[in-house]
Amino acid sequence: MRSFVELFLRYGASGVVAVIGDIDIDHSHDFATRLLEHAVDKPVNLAAMLQEHRRYYCAELTREPSGGEQRDVEEDYKHFLTSFLYVYYGHPDTTLHLTQPGGGGTGCDGADPGEGTAS
Repeated sequence: MRSFVELFLRYGASGVVAVIGDIDIDHSHDFATRLLEHAVDKPVNLAAMLQEHRRYYCAELTREPSGGEQRDVEEDYKHFLTSFLYVYYGHPDTTLHLTQPGGGGTGCDGADPGEGTAS
């Protein structure tokens, strides 16, 4: 039996971002949103984006609360550790760049979301 990742790579994917455990829907939504927002502006290296995702949660974990803000340190650690459950398989230089037919927009305004490119 072949794995999901192996099948994607075998049939032409340049890279696959997968998870190696259960991930909270809010955490996966946060990652996917930031990845796609970055990919609209310019090509995003997938391996570098995973590093940036981990760096983001590290910064959240180590930042000082401001103005009487209450922090849930346990939740911050959970988010940080969860960021390491994302793994990347593929060529280290693979990028994702989302484009829209006609040359504009983010795809959130009714555009065909299948118009992304990976190289």
